[in-house]
Amino acid sequence: MRWLAIAFALESILLASVPAEEVEHWLGTGSGALAVPFAVTIGVITYINSLAAVPLVSGLIGLGMSSDTGLASPLAGCGALSRAATSVPALLAVWPLVKPRAFALHLAYAVIEALLAGYAYAAILVASV
Repeated sequence: MRWLAIAFALESILLASVPAEEVEHWLGTGSGALAVPFAVTIGVITYINSLAAVPLVSGLIGLGMSSDTGLASPLAGCGALSRAATSVPALLAVWPLVKPRAFALHLAYAVIEALLAGYAYAAILVASV
């Protein structure tokens, strides 16, 4: 329970302290190919469930986040495609229950699918323009 409290506190600090210019610089449309991996990293670090993902990502998109990074971040955090939770609290809960190889595969699968979804959506957006 304390890890959830820490994760919510960090998420609140992130949203309250990061200016819109920084969101646009690191996660915006013109931020380059590293924006999606950065968004995936944020998704894994922050505790985010599927119910909280929509308003959080909507707020970040309002601050300048591009929609492809907006797709990749919650996929990494709540594992919407794989049904695998990959946030830090979920990973800490799973760690003692599985072997290290299974843990690494679980994390790698969720991160790779979030990266692929973000880049595929970016390609679709570019192709439709």
